[in-house]
Amino acid sequence: MNTIKETIVAAYENRESLTRSSASAELIQAVQDALKLLDNGDARVAEPTTTGWVVNDWLKKAVLLSFMLGENRVLESGDTKYYDKVAGKFDSYDDSRFQTGGYNLFKLPLRLSKTIALLVRAAKLLKG
Repeated sequence: MNTIKETIVAAYENRESLTRSSASAELIQAVQDALKLLDNGDARVAEPTTTGWVVNDWLKKAVLLSFMLGENRVLESGDTKYYDKVAGKFDSYDDSRFQTGGYNLFKLPLRLSKTIALLVRAAKLLKG
């Protein structure tokens, strides 16, 4: 049996022939496990070392594969809906998960959120 890393690297090297329907259960599980490592803080795509930053390419590839393998769907968060492949991190959280996780979040005013979205869009247009 391949390790998570080996499974992800092999799939990424053959990504041209990879589709959602052709992805093996092992690959889907490997990508989910890699994302869980990132989400829990047990791994990082890039991390500092004594000689500089090191990129863990296999984790970067896992993130990219997750976008290939995921399917857009309507997601709800609070009082809004959006169409995306990735659900919001806190969409399924309840009071106890927030308390045990030690999170301190605030909701951006809608006007500020729209302003940020416009700035991001403008920056993408300027970038080319």
